[in-house]
Amino acid sequence: MCSDEIMYFTAQLFLYLPYINNPLNDSFNFQGSPVFPNYQNFEARRYSMFADVASQKVYNYWNSIGDLLATFFPNQMNQKRIYFGTAIDKIPTQFQNSSNYIWLKDFKKNQYAQLNLIRNQVVHYTTTDTEYRHQHLEIIYDKPAIISLQQNREGLADYYKEHLKLGNEGYEKTLLLLLEEINQVLYTQTTNPNP
Repeated sequence: MCSDEIMYFTAQLFLYLPYINNPLNDSFNFQGSPVFPNYQNFEARRYSMFADVASQKVYNYWNSIGDLLATFFPNQMNQKRIYFGTAIDKIPTQFQNSSNYIWLKDFKKNQYAQLNLIRNQVVHYTTTDTEYRHQHLEIIYDKPAIISLQQNREGLADYYKEHLKLGNEGYEKTLLLLLEEINQVLYTQTTNPNP
């Protein structure tokens, strides 16, 4: 369900992306200097809203992966405080040389950490839309900065599309780690040929 939601909200970003306003297209001169106003339109508001929801859905997805990992180590993890990051950190050292574990650990350290910063900002402080407006007001006369700000805004659709790919790859790595490696060591029962 989580991956379906990520796909849905990412698709919404691509739906609205071609129609969001761009301050570069609305510039005018004021006392001899160009000004780049943010005439935010409906599509831009929706785009930002769906970006915020996508960040939360990707975070939820990875926490579900953490829940799955925790089921294999019920005595080693606090069942009320399971997150993707804590679950990865609690994997016993005997499995930490696995290429699947290494991929998950690297993902946690890099892409997941960046995603979590975005999600924390959205959930606890300011939305993507509010952050964009604040940054815009500080650089309203600075064309190169406006270009960069707009590129970052428009890049959100591809950012969450990439997280769809990472989610699929991470799910595969998790299943290989759990089913192919951990399960064989911890839960494979040896059968006695002489009952």
